[in-house]
Amino acid sequence: MKMFVTDGDRKITIKDMYNKTNVDEHSFSFDRVFDFSQGTEDTYRFAVDHVLNRAFDALNSNCCVIAQGVNGSGKSYSLFGDYSR
Repeated sequence: MKMFVTDGDRKITIKDMYNKTNVDEHSFSFDRVFDFSQGTEDTYRFAVDHVLNRAFDALNSNCCVIAQGVNGSGKSYSLFGDYSR
């Protein structure tokens, strides 16, 4: 039995595999849910690419992209790519 189940690309359901709570599952909806098969490039294209393109197209446009997560999870890579080139 899976602990996390995605329903399309907008909803995730968390199931209590060990029946330690009165509620067996909780569902949450988001703008986008990425599963384990999708990589950093997919996240970048969805969350960052269009914002930066819009900012660079118009000189008076302002934008802000914030990445939050655990150390070493790929936040900097998602925002800047492979800057060791």
